[in-house]
Amino acid sequence: MTRSLRRAVQALLASMVVLFLAAGPAQAYRFGTDETVHKIEGVKLKGAKDEALFLGHLTRIRWFLAGVYVEDAGYVLGVEGDSKRFYPMPEGEALTSFQRNGYLPDPLPSYEVPLMERVMGYSLWWGLALGIGAVLIGCMRDRRAAAEQARPSKPEPPPAPTS
Repeated sequence: MTRSLRRAVQALLASMVVLFLAAGPAQAYRFGTDETVHKIEGVKLKGAKDEALFLGHLTRIRWFLAGVYVEDAGYVLGVEGDSKRFYPMPEGEALTSFQRNGYLPDPLPSYEVPLMERVMGYSLWWGLALGIGAVLIGCMRDRRAAAEQARPSKPEPPPAPTS
């Protein structure tokens, strides 16, 4: 195996280790789609099983070993105590009625997808970028070292005359 290829494999393995260490045990080696409801504020509504609800927003992360894509799926009514359960947000006249009667805020508050959600959601691409960067740096170092070895060494200066 050539030195450059060996460094490339080492860099790829190192970036994968960093990715998996950055992810918690529940996030390592994931496949598929993960939905998470993020609470914005409590509301006066109850769910179908009389559970307390809150106004939230839904994010979806597509996983293939690491995060491939993050999707902001908009407002939902989340179930208190469970970040995976939710009801779709009412639309049209139903939403207007809930807002008019004080069950939902009017206007709906703004929100942002949390930074860590975005970092983990695109972690596959971060890892690949780090791996490619490490390979490129390794190749540049190898070329520089080869150029240094190919240069003729400078001749020794003559000894200083003695009187």
